[in-house]
Amino acid sequence: MQDGIHDTPRAVLIASLSHSGSTLLDLLLGSNSRMCSLGEVHESFRGMGSEPPNPCTCGQHVDSCVVWGHMRELWRADPGISYREFHAALIDRVHECLGPGTIPIDSSKHLLSFRALEDGGLDGVRVLFLMKDVRSLAESMGRWKFDWHERYKRNMLYNVLRWFFANRKLLRFVREANLPVMHIGYEELCFRPALLLRTACEFLGVEFQESMLTPEAAHSHMLEGNRMRFNPDKRGGITYDPRWFFSKRIVLGSWMLLPFLEWNRRHVYSNLYRYLSEAWRDRPRESAATQGLPAGAEIGDS
Repeated sequence: MQDGIHDTPRAVLIASLSHSGSTLLDLLLGSNSRMCSLGEVHESFRGMGSEPPNPCTCGQHVDSCVVWGHMRELWRADPGISYREFHAALIDRVHECLGPGTIPIDSSKHLLSFRALEDGGLDGVRVLFLMKDVRSLAESMGRWKFDWHERYKRNMLYNVLRWFFANRKLLRFVREANLPVMHIGYEELCFRPALLLRTACEFLGVEFQESMLTPEAAHSHMLEGNRMRFNPDKRGGITYDPRWFFSKRIVLGSWMLLPFLEWNRRHVYSNLYRYLSEAWRDRPRESAATQGLPAGAEIGDS
């Protein structure tokens, strides 16, 4: 996380791989009254010329939505509009409808969507870089059912290498673009949501609100994203799938993971590691005399 950032950004971009929890993070942030979830804006832009399969998460048909209805009219008037121009107009529309202090959240996440915003579209934005534990992602993808020609996507080595190289490539772009970035681990978010969301709010310059712990409270206008955005059970709280803890696939393939576990720890558990390190450093220490220990000893020394 970068220090010395207190003003609010023009927009928040979530960067991550697919199936890493970007929709959940989008909804949690959107549960803050100062922010608005927009889902995967890049996919929504690509689908402007067709009828969306789902309504907006505000409950309205896309043409009746105060945000996306206007954007559809804009696209129909100029189908050749660039994504960068469309994205800027969408941010302006959110400010017009929900107030100039509202922060739009875009969970497009992929490198392609970031590159499409170069040459001005990234000005004033901040990035939340979300990463899932490589073991969880590899186990999850190994359970997916793919067509015969895509079955290689279930292969553990393929998913471990894809996790490392795709995340590294995306992170390199964010750093080279000199964008303010905060790392968030999906596991951290699920295990300690209040801690992570408070830290994210500090990074974004807004006050933390308890409503952020319940994604069903999100102020959202999402056309694209994970199906959980329409599932009231999944939006009622934060849950974590722990099946990789007991997976034979992970045990048998552990040799593949060894070169990447330190990188995994640094990027997936950085906030939790920092928090625990500070808590241990600042823990109260009792004097040796009160415990009958040798002079110079402290409780906790070993």
